[in-house]
Amino acid sequence: MIAIKKQTEAEHAAIEALGYGFIFTGDLKYQKAGIDHVMALAAWSTTGPTSEAIQDQANRQIYLALAKGLDFFGAALTSQQTATIVATLKDRIQQARADVATLDANPYNSHVLTAAQLITEALLYAVGTTGFPEAKTWLAESWEVWLTGTIGIWGGSDGAYGNGEAYGWYTMANFANSVATARLIAGVDLSKWASVGKFGNSQIAFTNVPGPSRSSFGDDNERSSHFWDYSSDSYRLYASLTRDPVHEWYWRQNSASLAYRWAVTPANYMMLGLYPSRPAATAPSLNSSLFEDAGLVAIHSKAADPARSSVFFRSSRLGSFSHSHADNNSFNFSSKGLPLLISGGYYPYYGSPHHLTVARATRFKNALTFDGGIGQAEPSANPTAPGKPVDTMDARGQLINFTDTGTWAATTGDASLAYQGQNQTTAVWSPVLSNAIRSIAYNRSEKVLIIYDWATSTSNRTWELNFQSLTLPTVSGKTVKIVNGVASACIDVYGMAGNAPALFSGFPVAPENGAADQHRARYSAASPSKELAAVTVIREDCRAVPVTVNLTGTSAAVTINGGTAAVFDKKLVKLPL
Repeated sequence: MIAIKKQTEAEHAAIEALGYGFIFTGDLKYQKAGIDHVMALAAWSTTGPTSEAIQDQANRQIYLALAKGLDFFGAALTSQQTATIVATLKDRIQQARADVATLDANPYNSHVLTAAQLITEALLYAVGTTGFPEAKTWLAESWEVWLTGTIGIWGGSDGAYGNGEAYGWYTMANFANSVATARLIAGVDLSKWASVGKFGNSQIAFTNVPGPSRSSFGDDNERSSHFWDYSSDSYRLYASLTRDPVHEWYWRQNSASLAYRWAVTPANYMMLGLYPSRPAATAPSLNSSLFEDAGLVAIHSKAADPARSSVFFRSSRLGSFSHSHADNNSFNFSSKGLPLLISGGYYPYYGSPHHLTVARATRFKNALTFDGGIGQAEPSANPTAPGKPVDTMDARGQLINFTDTGTWAATTGDASLAYQGQNQTTAVWSPVLSNAIRSIAYNRSEKVLIIYDWATSTSNRTWELNFQSLTLPTVSGKTVKIVNGVASACIDVYGMAGNAPALFSGFPVAPENGAADQHRARYSAASPSKELAAVTVIREDCRAVPVTVNLTGTSAAVTINGGTAAVFDKKLVKLPL
């Protein structure tokens, strides 16, 4: 089925290239070849392997290509050719419209959300075509669904994309072109809408430049080429729409963009007709970003610095749904632009045994587990061992504070609801923890990251703190050291008496793509208890900066280099002024 999708993508690209070739040169050979491709595509069975039911991504490519074919070559088509194309186009769009009608019942179906957008784009090209009077009504309907029911659904007006950062990049590829089509054909500037105009901010916050830069959360987070793959074309087009100086700066950090020698999306050129000049590029000045609705926070030493230190944190209403993982209240950390603490596991393909068992599981994140790796969204009401996390928004988290003083930046997540187990017969959820609160605080001056955990349970638990890395950690006493190239960090845990941290390599289920082993360090409590109050201190570069941790009950006071203490107690965070 992947081969069919790629074939339809190639046909779409060929029709588009021939159409523009004819428009710009007037050469009838391009027109004839383009019409031949359109008619051949119109002859493909609408109920076969490229139907909406069997391969919706292929169907999208075909109805977009047919709609553009009508726009490019309509004047040269015979009435019979037009009728043939329109009949096929109607059939294919109608199949997709039937799926879109299900959004009321399932508003987060990512494939159908994309269909609503691309139906709108196709109809913008096709409206007014002879024999297709329905196009106007269909366009009005799909336009309303796209704008009010799909844009911003994964994040809201702050522009975040909560369904996995990699998929935010994949969404940008189609999204920028659809928004440009609305601007060029309908004259509507959707970038004035916050969900559109701020969408590119999440890429700036979570994907470092110039790369490579792996993602922090969600499926395909191990892929590190997103900036290189999409900045020269899709993000460039997006920046031409928003006219935002920071978005302009971002895509230009790909040096290859400025010497591009192959085709980019044609809308990039058309936008020059509206805006012959581009805004002056301006580097981002905000060194932290809060995306409250999506439940994401990014904290940097300096956002515009390729060698930046970065802390990423997630506590999200989206839970472990769709392309998200069971990783609420997890964090990731990079230094000098290099990943040190990562989201573990791989994405060979959606629903692979490794993906379901490893990549989505809490114990392969920098997160809290207990009793041998039990974590979030467990598929049992009373789990005795970790299972495959349930695909759900019910087991979710929430950001409950955020601040950035310049020296300090901090946030807190409440993942109490994430630690639930579901009875697979009744689908009823039961709490496995009664509280799961985590605060993180990063001191930019001292390059020290503090993680405070408070968790409670009605039954005794053997608490565990997990740390995932690309390279094998080393242990000295109870200090874990992680090194990746020129970057390093040392980890110490306070308030959780136990043996030296255990090290693990590899996975219980190997990745189907044969990817390299990853590594883990796990601190485990010496004995079970109903409450945990623990502090993790991470010293970047393993600096010998003095750090003092005083724990009294659930309250923790952390002093760095003799300064004023940062205080944590359950949901409270008090930072030095």
